[in-house]
Amino acid sequence: MAWAALAPELILTAASLVLLLLVTATRRPVPAAATSGAIAPGASARPAASGVETAWGGATAAIFAVALVALVPGLGTRAELWAGMLSLDPFAALFRGMFLAAGLLVALVSVDFLRQRAPARGEYWPLLLWGVLGMMLMASSRDLLMIYLGLELVSLCSYVLAGYLKEDARSVEAAIKYFLTGAVASAVLLFGISLLYGAAGSTSLDGIARAASGSVLGSAALAFLVVGFGFKVAGAPLHMWAPDAYEGAPTPITAFFSVGPKAAAFAALLRVFFAGLGDLRPAWTPAFAVLAVLSMFVGNLSALPQKNIKRMMAYSAIAHAGYILVGLAVGTPMGSRAVAYYLLAYLFANLGVFAVIVAVAARGEQIEDYTGLARRQPLLAWAMVIYFLSLIGIPPTAGFFGKFYLFSAALEQGEVWLALVIVVNSVISVGYYYGVVRQMFLASEADVATDGTRPAEPHHPEPASGGPSPAVPAAGPPLAGERSPADERVCPAVTAVVVVTAVLTMVIGLGFEYFLGWAAAATAILP
Repeated sequence: MAWAALAPELILTAASLVLLLLVTATRRPVPAAATSGAIAPGASARPAASGVETAWGGATAAIFAVALVALVPGLGTRAELWAGMLSLDPFAALFRGMFLAAGLLVALVSVDFLRQRAPARGEYWPLLLWGVLGMMLMASSRDLLMIYLGLELVSLCSYVLAGYLKEDARSVEAAIKYFLTGAVASAVLLFGISLLYGAAGSTSLDGIARAASGSVLGSAALAFLVVGFGFKVAGAPLHMWAPDAYEGAPTPITAFFSVGPKAAAFAALLRVFFAGLGDLRPAWTPAFAVLAVLSMFVGNLSALPQKNIKRMMAYSAIAHAGYILVGLAVGTPMGSRAVAYYLLAYLFANLGVFAVIVAVAARGEQIEDYTGLARRQPLLAWAMVIYFLSLIGIPPTAGFFGKFYLFSAALEQGEVWLALVIVVNSVISVGYYYGVVRQMFLASEADVATDGTRPAEPHHPEPASGGPSPAVPAAGPPLAGERSPADERVCPAVTAVVVVTAVLTMVIGLGFEYFLGWAAAATAILP
């Protein structure tokens, strides 16, 4: 029964290895022009190998779907493996389901993007599978070494995926910065784990809970653990890697960064601090309160002047890490339930935003590139409004109930000031989200063309009386600043992701009592 409960992880492991062998065996060289973007006039912008990406992407999405189905039979069971290092309980089941759903949606969003930007390089798909596998191990672990191994598996896959567009200098820069800062954070986290082992003589969370509560080493380890995990969730002032990594990485991978590794790190935080270090609550709750406040203010205030939408969403992610850290700052069962529910609400809203960004990527990544989107693609524009309403915390979206429950957890613990900080920062966030909505619904292309931010369309003067007509450029590829009809096409898989995430953002809000019950059942195992 225990191994049957581990079926999703076994499916991902076996399928990823088979997929890697197939990708390697069928890999074909692609002309340099297909990867460098140097496409001859009149030639198709899509490489000939586009069917390969569709096949690998479809196979990866199917693997995630099968693993998600395999998770269902074990939802009501509890099992332990490897001497208690893995605990397959309701807490693990909730987060494993979230990670598999995120992997499925990211795979669907990635197909058309990779078909155009990185054709016939199929190692992307096994890396995505391994990243999700590492996140699932983090959520299921009750041992610090297993948590660290899962964290490193996620991190290594993330470093490679961030620099996946090798021809793009921004992508390579993002990967280098992410790797260097991530390596330092991993070393700090590992040092904290070593201190806990010295204090408790065990890396098991149960053993640490029994032995580390009155230890000087256990108290000293808290600082290193808070710093290490603070980096992984991109909490200020440990957020310096996030804006560059989000902006430079391939957009589907940015979507993956914004929800997957973040949620996995929070799952590990709940396990370690509630189950392993619960007796030291008076020492670690103030640290998380400081991180929460700094993250909310730094994230929201830094997002206000941003012009690149991916960079804006990076600072938004930092702010939302601050909201979630409030649940850890109060250190109560209600706080842990609020964290689990908020992560569920945040996952679909944020993935939906990046699905729209992928759909509009042909026009650009600047906020001004969303001008008139409501007229060209009303589905994308209205879906973006739903996501932004949820991220701000407007009823009846899922984000409202997530913030309300965090607010209530802070009030229950008597932390009125933390509740007020949540409200103030939610108001601040309206500024930058509204800026995108204004471009989509109220601005026009003529406004953008004349405000100095983008060149206006070329003007051909009328010929003088009796003079020769001016030369008119021959038909050819669109010039810089012009828009081709191909820019308006949206991949059906991306459209499906947009619809699903928008619907779930509303459903999780309208049925918040039901989903809050999921969160309560999952976190009931935490002390």
